[in-house]
Amino acid sequence: MTAEINSELDQLKREIAERQRYLEGQQLLIEVLEHDGHDVREQEIALNSERSKLDRQLQLYASVRRNVDCPSRSGSG
Repeated sequence: MTAEINSELDQLKREIAERQRYLEGQQLLIEVLEHDGHDVREQEIALNSERSKLDRQLQLYASVRRNVDCPSRSGSG
Protein backbone atom coordinates (compact mmCIF):
# COMPACT_ATOMS: atom_id res chain seq x y z
CA MET A 1 0.00 0.00 0.00
CA THR A 2 2.75 2.46 0.92
CA ALA A 3 4.56 1.76 -2.37
CA GLU A 4 1.37 2.53 -4.28
CA ILE A 5 0.86 5.78 -2.38
CA ASN A 6 4.50 6.78 -2.94
CA SER A 7 4.11 6.03 -6.64
CA GLU A 8 1.05 8.29 -6.83
CA LEU A 9 2.87 11.01 -4.88
CA ASP A 10 5.79 10.77 -7.31
CA GLN A 11 3.35 11.17 -10.21
CA LEU A 12 1.78 14.20 -8.54
CA LYS A 13 5.25 15.65 -7.97
CA ARG A 14 6.03 15.23 -11.70
CA GLU A 15 2.75 16.93 -12.63
CA ILE A 16 3.58 19.82 -10.32
CA ALA A 17 7.02 20.20 -11.91
CA GLU A 18 5.45 20.18 -15.40
CA ARG A 19 2.93 22.84 -14.37
CA GLN A 20 5.73 24.97 -12.87
CA ARG A 21 7.73 24.78 -16.12
CA TYR A 22 4.61 25.63 -18.13
CA LEU A 23 3.88 28.64 -15.93
CA GLU A 24 7.45 29.88 -16.21
CA GLY A 25 7.19 29.68 -19.99
CA GLN A 26 3.85 31.48 -19.99
CA GLN A 27 5.24 34.22 -17.76
CA LEU A 28 8.15 34.72 -20.14
CA LEU A 29 5.80 34.81 -23.13
CA ILE A 30 3.60 37.41 -21.43
CA GLU A 31 6.64 39.56 -20.66
CA VAL A 32 7.77 39.44 -24.30
CA LEU A 33 4.28 40.23 -25.59
CA GLU A 34 3.93 43.10 -23.14
CA HIS A 35 7.33 44.45 -24.13
CA ASP A 36 6.18 44.38 -27.76
CA GLY A 37 3.14 46.46 -26.85
CA HIS A 38 0.44 43.79 -26.78
CA ASP A 39 -2.49 43.81 -24.39
CA VAL A 40 -1.82 40.84 -22.11
CA ARG A 41 -4.65 41.20 -19.60
CA GLU A 42 -6.39 37.99 -20.70
CA GLN A 43 -3.13 36.04 -20.61
CA GLU A 44 -2.38 37.37 -17.12
CA ILE A 45 -5.83 36.32 -15.91
CA ALA A 46 -5.30 32.83 -17.33
CA LEU A 47 -1.83 32.68 -15.78
CA ASN A 48 -3.20 33.65 -12.37
CA SER A 49 -5.81 30.91 -12.68
CA GLU A 50 -3.11 28.36 -13.49
CA ARG A 51 -1.05 29.59 -10.55
CA SER A 52 -4.05 28.99 -8.29
CA LYS A 53 -4.33 25.44 -9.61
CA LEU A 54 -0.63 24.92 -8.94
CA ASP A 55 -1.03 26.25 -5.42
CA ARG A 56 -3.86 23.79 -4.78
CA GLN A 57 -1.74 20.94 -6.15
CA LEU A 58 1.14 21.93 -3.89
CA GLN A 59 -1.15 22.06 -0.87
CA LEU A 60 -2.58 18.65 -1.72
CA TYR A 61 0.88 17.18 -2.15
CA ALA A 62 2.09 18.62 1.16
CA SER A 63 -1.01 17.41 2.99
CA VAL A 64 -0.82 13.88 1.64
CA ARG A 65 2.93 13.76 2.18
CA ARG A 66 2.45 14.72 5.85
CA ASN A 67 -0.19 12.03 6.28
CA VAL A 68 2.05 9.40 4.71
CA ASP A 69 5.09 10.43 6.72
CA CYS A 70 3.21 10.73 10.04
CA PRO A 71 0.09 8.54 9.92
CA SER A 72 -2.58 9.22 12.51
CA ARG A 73 -2.51 7.04 15.56
CA SER A 74 -6.19 7.44 16.27
CA GLY A 75 -7.93 4.24 17.17
CA SER A 76 -4.84 2.60 18.62
CA GLY A 77 -5.56 2.41 22.10
